[in-house]
Amino acid sequence: MTHPSNCERADGDTCVCQCGGSQHGWPGAISLIRRSPDALDEFRQRADRHWVAAEDHAAAGKNRSRSTMNHKRAAVNTARDHVLRALRDELHATTNSVGEQEEPPHAPAEPPSSSAPHDATVDATTREREDNTNRKLATARTDVDRVEAVGELLGQVLAQVEREIGPLGVDTRTAMADHFWCELLVQLVVVIEEAKRAWDAVPQVVGKRLDKVVNASGRKIPTKVVTACTKQLWKRLTEALGLGGIEQAATLLPALRTLAVLLCKSPARHPAVVQHCLDPLKALLLDKAKQRLKQAFSENLLPEIRAQLG
Repeated sequence: MTHPSNCERADGDTCVCQCGGSQHGWPGAISLIRRSPDALDEFRQRADRHWVAAEDHAAAGKNRSRSTMNHKRAAVNTARDHVLRALRDELHATTNSVGEQEEPPHAPAEPPSSSAPHDATVDATTREREDNTNRKLATARTDVDRVEAVGELLGQVLAQVEREIGPLGVDTRTAMADHFWCELLVQLVVVIEEAKRAWDAVPQVVGKRLDKVVNASGRKIPTKVVTACTKQLWKRLTEALGLGGIEQAATLLPALRTLAVLLCKSPARHPAVVQHCLDPLKALLLDKAKQRLKQAFSENLLPEIRAQLG
């Protein structure tokens, strides 16, 4: 079943099609990058109009709040515009550096129909699609490619789940459309970051424990020697055995964050997306987006942006 284009281009708070929210909004946003240079202008202008309208409405109101839901939505869309422009610039720079033409847009993963037949033909087609997505992710040269590949994976994951446990009911799909996929991406980001910090700390933790044990009986092995030996052994082990899994996963963090920001139907109502995905993308944002986000959202959700703005 073909996924409806109005869901792929959606920027509203609802998703009622079969994708369960997995293909909501992000394919349309990414397509703007691959179109003409001015394709993002309308997106930016709409965000600016919404911001001005929110400010005007606040000025006319009794409580004069300047952090309303309309402010939050407009600020997020301004940030989305800046993220998309940064991705477009990276794509063009990469394309120009290798002297190649841009690749054609990648079609988003086709969400499964709950009544699709599970015969050999469908399975073969599905396997081919999944293999293509895997190759795309493994050979991605830009974050645009990574965002598209991970986005396609979401639809394929949903299809695989249905093959394993049976068709999902309408109620389940409706519930999943309510921030399930963007929260899954948020949790992946949080856990990968935690795992990377733990992984990076292995030589330090081992070195401290080793120093305490070997020098407990009065031996005087300088701490710097203990630390250096530990770091070198860990370095050689990880290089020899190719133990770089968490490092490779960490390279996906920008793409995971970007996809969560683009896919989430309402970051204004999903604080975790703002805190763990949008705030760390600060390097892609211009001051206009940062200032609007700072005004619209509470201090605890934007520690990195607020620290940068001062």
